[in-house]
Amino acid sequence: MARRRRRRERRERPEQRAQRPDKRETRGDEKRREAFEAERVSLVKRRRFVGALAFLPLIGNLGCGFGITPACAVPTEWWLAIFAALFGSYLGITLRLFLDRRRFVRESAGRSS
Repeated sequence: MARRRRRRERRERPEQRAQRPDKRETRGDEKRREAFEAERVSLVKRRRFVGALAFLPLIGNLGCGFGITPACAVPTEWWLAIFAALFGSYLGITLRLFLDRRRFVRESAGRSS
């Protein structure tokens, strides 16, 4: 088998050898892609959780309007401040996902050229 590989390599032109991807490069790219996907999945889960959590202050504020007395113990400004903080976190995670994906695509395009 080793002879065949050597013969094949001798028969190939130098420009064909340059076009063939190196196994180390493909493994490195594959590891980068796996790490990117793992981080992306983690961020999507976190974003989903924060988005769901952001509804609690709104429900608490509406509860006061419907006459649920314990919800009225917290001032409306506090409910809105909690909602604003959670919504800001949601937007921040969304922006990070978008920018990380753009950076990953740019880097992978730069490596393949």
